[in-house]
Parts: sequence; structure tokens; C-alpha cells
Amino acid sequence: MFVKSEGRKLGIIAVAAAVFALFLAGCAGFGGSSGTESDSATVSDVGAGTSAGGTESTSASGMATGSTAASKPADESAQSVTEDKRTETSLTSTTSETEPETSGTEKTVTSAEQSGSQSESGSSSASGTTTGLNEDIPELTGGRKGILELIGPERLKNAAKAYYAGLESENAVIVLPEGAVMQSEMNDLTAVVSMLDLESRVMPESFSYYYDHNMTVTKIEPSKYLKTAAEYAAEKEATLKKAEEIVSLAEESCPTEFDKVLFFHDYICENCTYDLSASNGASSYGCLVEGAAVCEGYSKAMTLLCSQAGIDCVMVIGYGNNNGSPEPHMWNLINIDGCWTHVDATWDDVESIGQGGLISYCFFGMTDSEISLSHLASDMGMLTYPEAEGNTANYYVRKGYLISSEERLEEVLRKAVFDAAKAGETAVSVRCADAELFEKVKDTDRIFALIDEAEKEYGVSIGGKLSVVSSSNYRDTYTYTFCLIYDGTEEES
Repeated sequence: MFVKSEGRKLGIIAVAAAVFALFLAGCAGFGGSSGTESDSATVSDVGAGTSAGGTESTSASGMATGSTAASKPADESAQSVTEDKRTETSLTSTTSETEPETSGTEKTVTSAEQSGSQSESGSSSASGTTTGLNEDIPELTGGRKGILELIGPERLKNAAKAYYAGLESENAVIVLPEGAVMQSEMNDLTAVVSMLDLESRVMPESFSYYYDHNMTVTKIEPSKYLKTAAEYAAEKEATLKKAEEIVSLAEESCPTEFDKVLFFHDYICENCTYDLSASNGASSYGCLVEGAAVCEGYSKAMTLLCSQAGIDCVMVIGYGNNNGSPEPHMWNLINIDGCWTHVDATWDDVESIGQGGLISYCFFGMTDSEISLSHLASDMGMLTYPEAEGNTANYYVRKGYLISSEERLEEVLRKAVFDAAKAGETAVSVRCADAELFEKVKDTDRIFALIDEAEKEYGVSIGGKLSVVSSSNYRDTYTYTFCLIYDGTEEES
């Protein structure tokens, strides 16, 4: 609704949580509003293999389809050699093929196959080396260590480390620890390993993996990496340098973990644009260096920044509710001052609905029960996420912008408006405890009066000829946000 302000220069642009989320359909998936991003498969069900006698295909969205029924050998005891099956899967194509080895033994990779070459586009095939169980796999640190700790069985942790180490070195063959991964677990393992790929994008364009008659995956053969080793190293270095600069700024001005995470949240929202066409959108490099990413890049950047600041942070793979339709999505779980809480910077970046400079905090500091109304974590048996039950890290609770009763309505609104005017901030956001309070907070006359008081208190002039008030409710969050337009600044159209 549009409300004309008579005889005064006053500008408010009000946007409630529903407007944020419903117009942010693009963030409801690794790949955006109306479809799945082409590279989202690296963080969903990728690498679907086949069992003996059965085939499976992998769609562009990474969800496995087709027959998975296995046929056991007629006489297992008669088998004297390992049966090794090969499954090829592409991270961008729509199908995978099964090609059983005719010899019945594990395929030998020749030196020619391992040699590797660089294409005209700059992508490279595997480097020709092998990584596996018998090598010293480096221990993962920082954000990667936190993600690894989510994995339940120790065998899968070891497999994830070997898998990632081989990818980071761009090896031609990655040997997995013996008995560590079942063929049925490869989808989830690949999704987890993609989360370890924080700074740049080292996942291959396609790869093959092999499993024996026990359905145990023995090795992985990446066919083509998206970047050369030199390109990957340069992007990683640039990302880490940028992250260090941002963390340094936060540490200069932010005394608590809450303040630091809020700083990171706002930095990402202000400096990154949600862009489905971003070539590096699924990485921290895309988010922090190039300033264009999708939800995977947003959440990886948050993980990287928090880990460098010594704050525990992990990514959550799952789905976001886009107008009633679940789409692949990724966000963060962060331990803020001892309280695990959900933070979704992608859905809080409202630039995509035309409100430049306005940041939402609707998805900053949500409990499991609150986030579950709009987000759903993927059911991965190998991952166990920490519980987020407290609200002490919630933006509205921590800032004192939660309207819990009608008696507190005036007090909370006044604090929110005065805090914004004092700091020269454009966004004012409050959350109501229920629908009745949410309706009462939309009294524009009350808001206008508070702004008049704030102008006198802090000597600021808040102008604009048009007051645009647009409000509705999204998933029982009852969040009401409006924007102050100061005289001398460009008005929103």
C-alpha cells in the first residue's frame, strides 16, 4: 500500500519478512529462483553409481533416478577375484554410464591416462599423480575441520580427507581407504567433500569411481578439472588475502562474536550480488573477491570468515521453501558466544527485490524450530549437525528489537528508530511475538512521530516525499522492516 505524507518530507520504505523471502526465490537453491544451478550437483546427490546388474542416472539437479536394484553374483563363493565396476558421472551432464570391466579385476590406469594436458579453455585434466590410504593426508584445519567433525563414522572422515586431498592436488587417481565408503554413500560423500572446497572451486567437471563386489568404492578418477592448479592456487591466495582484510576490520571494531558475525553478514550482503550467471558463484572467491555468488558462495564465505576469526561455523546442505516448492539451498550454523544458531545471509540480502542498501535480519540467529518453517536440512546419515535451541544470538533479541507485548511496542520501536538515526543507518527492523502485535506495529503515524523525535534528538533530517509501506507475514516470523531516507541522499524510486 502507498501512503502519502501530507505537508512533510518523510520517506519510509517498509518491507516485511514475506517480501524478503518471496522475492528472494533465487536464494532458495544453489542455482536460483526458477531452476537448479548448473553446478549445484556438487553439493547434492552427485556420483550416483550402479550396483552389479543395475544402472542409475544422475540428473542435472544431482538427484539420482533409475533402477538401483542389485543382482548378487549367482555364486559368491566361486569368485576368486575382485569384481570392480566403473561408474562415470558428470557434474554438468544429465546422465552417467556404467561400464563393467571385462577382466573382472580393478582397472589399471596407464601412464598415458595419467599424463594430463591443458585444454585451450584453460581447464586441465588430472595431474597424473595418485593419492590414497598409504600417504600422509594433511589434517584439515579451520572451517574444513569443523565440517569434517560433523561426519559420524571415522571411516567416512578418513575417506573425505583422502578424497579432498586428491582433488586439491588435482590428482588423476584418488585411492580411498579400504572399506571406507560404500557405493550407496558416494552421493553424500561427494556433497560433503564439496563443502570442504571453501576458497575456490576445485571439483572436477566429471569423474569416475570404482567399487568391488562388496559394493565398496576403491578409487575415484577425475576426468577434467575446472581450473588449472595454478589458477586454483591464485584464486585461493586472493580469497584468503581478502578474508584476512575483512576479519581484521571486524576485530578492530567488534568486541563480541555476535558483533563479528553480524559484521561478516552485513559485509557479504553489502558487497556481494546474488547472480546465477556468476562463473565462480559457488565459492568464497566469487563472493568475496568477485562480488557475485549464489547461496553456496555466500555460505562458504561466511564459513571462511568465521573460521579465520576463531568462530565455529559449518554449512548446512538442504532445501529452501520457494513459494511452497522445495529447492536446493545452503546456509550456515554458527556458534555465537556459546549458542549454536542458524544464519542465512543469502536470504537476508534483499538487493534482488530492488531495495539497494537494505539488509534483512530475518534469518540471523534462528533456532532449529524457527528455521524449519522455511528451510529443511538434507537427510544425510553421515552428518550430524549441532542443535540450535537458544535465541541469545538472535538479531532481534540481542539488539532489543523484539516486541514481546503491547506494553513494549512503543519502547522497542523507539529504540530501533533512535538507534538507526544515531548511527545514520537506513534500515530499521523489528520482530513481533505474534500476529496481533504485527498488525499494531504497522501504524505509520506512530512511526512518523518517532522519526520526528529522532530528528530533533540527533540533528538529522530524514526526507522524501513518498512513504511506501508494504507489509505482510512470512512463516510466522512477524518481521517488519522499513528504510529511512536521509535528506541529501538519493531517494528510492
